[in-house]
Parts: sequence; C-alpha cells; structure tokens
Amino acid sequence: MSWEVKPLGELCEVFTDGDWIESKDQSPEGIRLVQTGNIGEGVFKDREDKARFISKATFARLNCTEVFEGDCLVSRLPDPVGRACILPDTGKQMITGVDCSIIRFKHKVMKPEFFQYYSQSDLYLKDVAKLISGTTRDRISRKNLGTVPVPNPPLPEQERIVGKLDAAFAALAEAQAHVERNRANARELFESYLNGVFEGKGDGWVEKTIGECFRIRSGDFLPAKSMNESGPYEVYGGNGVAGKHDAYNLSGSNVVIGRVGAKCGNVRHIETPIWLTDNAFNIS
Repeated sequence: MSWEVKPLGELCEVFTDGDWIESKDQSPEGIRLVQTGNIGEGVFKDREDKARFISKATFARLNCTEVFEGDCLVSRLPDPVGRACILPDTGKQMITGVDCSIIRFKHKVMKPEFFQYYSQSDLYLKDVAKLISGTTRDRISRKNLGTVPVPNPPLPEQERIVGKLDAAFAALAEAQAHVERNRANARELFESYLNGVFEGKGDGWVEKTIGECFRIRSGDFLPAKSMNESGPYEVYGGNGVAGKHDAYNLSGSNVVIGRVGAKCGNVRHIETPIWLTDNAFNIS
C-alpha cells in the first residue's frame, strides 16, 4: 500500500514564522533568540557562545511567539533552504527569527522525528528548490513551504522508520568515532617513532643549521590582483596554496617552507611547477 502524501502545512497544528528582531531589540541576556545559523540539517547547532537574547519587556512589546522543546524549526534561507531540526531544551525561554518557520505537528498525524529525517532527503530538498525565489538571496516563502509534499504513513510506520534510522545513524557515528580513534592512535605512534629516531641521535650524527646544509631563497612577490584562478599553476604562500597563476617560477622536485602565517614553518615536498611567493622559502 502506498503512503498518503500531504502538503506540509496540512500536517501542522502550528505553522507560522518567527519574529522580526532587529539588533536594537536585543539584550545581553533574557529570552534566547534562535536563528537560522542554529538550524543544521537534522541537528540543532547550539553555538551558545554566539547566542542572542531579548528581554521579557521586548518579548511583550513585540508580541513575540514563544517556541518550545520539540517544535520543528525550518530555515527559509540557505544553505540549504528548507533544512530543519527539532528544538531541544536549551534551558532558556526561546523565540526564533523571522526567517525560520515554526512547525508544531498534529500529534496524531506526524512525528517530528520522521519529518526531521525526511527533510534531509534529496526528494524533499528538490521539492523545496522548485519553490525558491529571491532576487539577491535564495529563500522560500512560508506559503510555498506549506505546499511542499510530505509522505504521511501511519504513525506506527513512522515510528518503525525512525527507529531504523536512529539505529543506522548511531552505528555510523560509532564507526566514525572508531576511525577517528584509529587515526589518532596511528598519528601518535608515528610521532613517537619519529621523535625517537631524531631525538635518539645515533653515532656519528652532527647537528647543523638549515642554512649550513641548504641554499635558502625566498619566492617572488605576487599581488593577489595579479593571480588568475583559471591559470594552470598553483601559487604557494606561507600557508600553502593561495591561488592560481599563468606562470611558474619553480619547477622540478622542491622543498618549500612557509615563513609567515598560521602554518609558518610547515614543510612541503612539491614536484610540479608552481609560483612560490615571498611568503615562503625554497631550500636546495
């Protein structure tokens, strides 16, 4: 039996937009303002260090709409337009911005968790994309969002699907954590071996400076406006690749060392023609 499909708006008990909150309306503390940046694809991004607030007086003056744990918020702005998440308990009273749509589903019709998963599907995002408008920035109106088709299987089927997806994502998260642990262990083992080799200093080892062992020269100044992103040669600066260029000033097998920036001192072995800027050294 095929699933019934309904417009999103018909599945909702509450379907409205958040409030128009300007910078002048905000306060250092009070009622939490949830913004589009807090809405990930199926996940709430707390970003507590960047949280914004309004006072209770402003809440009353602007007649704001409160949002609650379990409500579903949909971002009507990129990226992607239409992404959704379930609002957790933040420990604060909450409202949301005007570019977020507030959804409270009819509890006998749709599980928020089912919609949250569906909102991450290609089918949903393609349906949303068909309804996007905006001259300077992509967006979807709440009216159009309400027409997006959503499958509406019986609640027991929704619960079964959510359970299977929860288990699948939990297994993926554990697998990813396992990979990260292995990577960290491998890196730690490599660094331990590497340090042992060079700190052990075998018989006959002599310490010399880089300048005593190699010829060191800087690259050549290249202003950003002179680069060509369609050029065939990578431009290397202090932090690695900084752009593309039409010409090269270094070819063959080379060792380059960044001399400025966050990766100052970083060493790279390069075997293709490049343009080396004066933010890096070539040693030979």
